Amino acid sequence: MKKLTIPNSVVGVDTYAFNCKDLLVVYFCGTKQQGSWVESCFSGKTIYYHTEHKYISSESTPATCLNDGIMTYACACGDSYTEPIEATGHVPEAVTIAPTCLEIGEIYVQCSACKEKLSEVTESPALGHDPIHHDGQASTCKVKGYKPYDTCSRCDYTTYEELPLAEHTPAEAVEENPVAATCTEGGSYDSVVYCSVCGDELSRETVTVGASGHSFTNYIPDGNATCLADGTKTAKCDNCDATDTVADEGSALGHDIIHHDGKASTCKVKGYKPYDTCSRCDYTTYEELPLAEHTPAPYVVENPTESTCEKAGEYDEVVYCSVCGDKLSSEHKIKEIGKHIPLDAVTESEVPATCTEGGHYDSVVYCGVCGDELSRETIETQPKGHSYTETVTAPTCTEAGYTTYTCSCGDTYTADEKSALGHSFTNYVYNNDATTERDGTKTAKCDRCDATDTVTAPGTKLTPETPVNPTANAKINVAGAKTVDYRTKITIKATATNLDPAYHLVLVINGTEYEGNNREVSHNCGEISGDISYFVKIVDASGTVQKDANGAELKKDGGKITCNAGFFKKLIAFFKGLFGSLPSVEIKP
Repeated sequence: MKKLTIPNSVVGVDTYAFNCKDLLVVYFCGTKQQGSWVESCFSGKTIYYHTEHKYISSESTPATCLNDGIMTYACACGDSYTEPIEATGHVPEAVTIAPTCLEIGEIYVQCSACKEKLSEVTESPALGHDPIHHDGQASTCKVKGYKPYDTCSRCDYTTYEELPLAEHTPAEAVEENPVAATCTEGGSYDSVVYCSVCGDELSRETVTVGASGHSFTNYIPDGNATCLADGTKTAKCDNCDATDTVADEGSALGHDIIHHDGKASTCKVKGYKPYDTCSRCDYTTYEELPLAEHTPAPYVVENPTESTCEKAGEYDEVVYCSVCGDKLSSEHKIKEIGKHIPLDAVTESEVPATCTEGGHYDSVVYCGVCGDELSRETIETQPKGHSYTETVTAPTCTEAGYTTYTCSCGDTYTADEKSALGHSFTNYVYNNDATTERDGTKTAKCDRCDATDTVTAPGTKLTPETPVNPTANAKINVAGAKTVDYRTKITIKATATNLDPAYHLVLVINGTEYEGNNREVSHNCGEISGDISYFVKIVDASGTVQKDANGAELKKDGGKITCNAGFFKKLIAFFKGLFGSLPSVEIKP
């Protein structure tokens, strides 16, 4: 914390309440008379008293396109006032909504902030469907087919129409579950008809056969018949192994027909009628169809260019065959010329305002397409007024203090003069220079500067019987107050000069004494985990603290060693301890 503001309702604080070495400036919201206690509690800090309002601005209600806002200015003492913020005005932006198959498109200008439309709407026609043709598929007795249909490449438009199931196609009857006849007993079999497409059973009839007797009734073809010529057949007696081979009249096989569906012609490939072939010979009824006419699709737009405010756009209306894709026709079209599209206003020819004189600038709007200047308005600006920064020159013992106020334009003045403080001599030290002829002297250094003052030390004149104090000129040297991190390994050391060997130094740390010699004393405290206070004294062999010529004990306070034991310092020390890298510090003069 570098700055502190105290309300004028506060009448005092504890001396150590803000013992922060980074605190530089204290601002008291009352007068110097009201805060007469402030200087004693914040000695050495720069102190300001409330002599005039210092306002800080904050936006209470922001301005909109059409309505003014409110700016509030508040002083730390509680005083405040408000000023209006001028409405911002509309900020135009161009909006383009592309047309679809069934809906028109739009182009207009709106405010980017409040979305209010600022211009007329320019419409563009709907595109219409972009058809894609699909061939149909015939139904079977199991699966429904569909007619040829169209879909759109841009939307979900379709002319799809399903066809009903087809009738079954009966195949030739086949015999199943045969029971052969004998000479004395008849036989039987099932005559079954199936669908030649899906395989469903359409009919079943049981046929009986009479007893054959002892005759050749069961002639079996010898498998030598062809499609057009009869073969032979051989019968084995139903009751014995005798055989009889005769011409198998009418056994010509006939063609084994395989049916083929027809295929319609396109404008690129010839089709054919439905036809039959034989599985055993080269019989065929194949007959080719002529090419079909082209099927024009709806026209499509190609090579389009948009209209601008300077030049009309154009495009080609092209018709293709929906089957083969051949271009059937192309017609060139010209669009209407477009309107200017204004860009956001830009600032030109700006003359900045100074502290004392106003300025001006041109607010210019250009077309975003052709770059033509659409409007130009000269805007006047108000003088900025001086904005001073403060530089405080604190008073010294011999020179007055004051505050310098400087504006960026070079204007400057000084005010708030504070009288010179005068020297402050409070700590006189005896110089040990008395003789039997006169008193000695004592010298004090100014508490604020390097000036000194030497005066007579009354009552220090020596008598011939006065023994010489062997420790009178001894001087103790210590380091003073320090701040170290948590778990830092510290050693405290103090030294002395001009001390007789008959006396020695004693280091007192948190109440525990550690003895040294007449030159130095030290102690290794190990890792620090809390604050430490220490001082050093001079004692004789019996442990009695010695005194100087003025009767004061010869000892010196080393101050306080503060342990920085915050959470992050402890966390850092933990990891340093894991790796054996804790720091070591010797606190010495």
